[in-house]
Amino acid sequence: MKPSTALLWSIAINVPLGGATSFAADPRAAQLTYAPPWVKSCLAETCFVGSGARGACHPSGGGLSVVTGNNKRLSLSAYFATTRPLEGAITVRIDQGNPISIPVSKCIATSCASELGIDGEFVERLKRSQTIEMEAMDAGHRKVSLSLSLAGFAEAYDGPGIETKIYENIVSDEKWQELLKEAEEQKESAKAV
Repeated sequence: MKPSTALLWSIAINVPLGGATSFAADPRAAQLTYAPPWVKSCLAETCFVGSGARGACHPSGGGLSVVTGNNKRLSLSAYFATTRPLEGAITVRIDQGNPISIPVSKCIATSCASELGIDGEFVERLKRSQTIEMEAMDAGHRKVSLSLSLAGFAEAYDGPGIETKIYENIVSDEKWQELLKEAEEQKESAKAV
């Protein structure tokens, strides 16, 4: 994954930290760090309206973001932070509606994400609803789930975005490869557990 792609993906999935989650593997994962439930952040012409949760141990938690672009393209990004890859898809359910299956498109050392193209009608449904839940199965056959309140989503989506500050850390290709190798080794050692 290119560093610029990784940066945008990181912004999309890590902007906010709020909500509720449960993870079977480690009880510390259920000890959540909360932040404002829905936050809108913009970078140039792209805005991310998201919410999520982070557990007390690393990596744990997850989040959702509605991404809007300058060409009016809309998407829903969902991710889980996990040491094991996800199997199959991430399923999203708004209130008690039908589940929406989103194939996992990207996994890096500590998380897996998926993205679904959506339309304005989907966003309006989110504005009128109360909860959104997501669920997946990891490679260890453990269910991971996250349930977020949609309170404040409409206000965040329709409101102004907060200023996004980007911190650039320039590293050599050698150092970048070393960091990727370390992340993969950590992931492999976690699989062995």
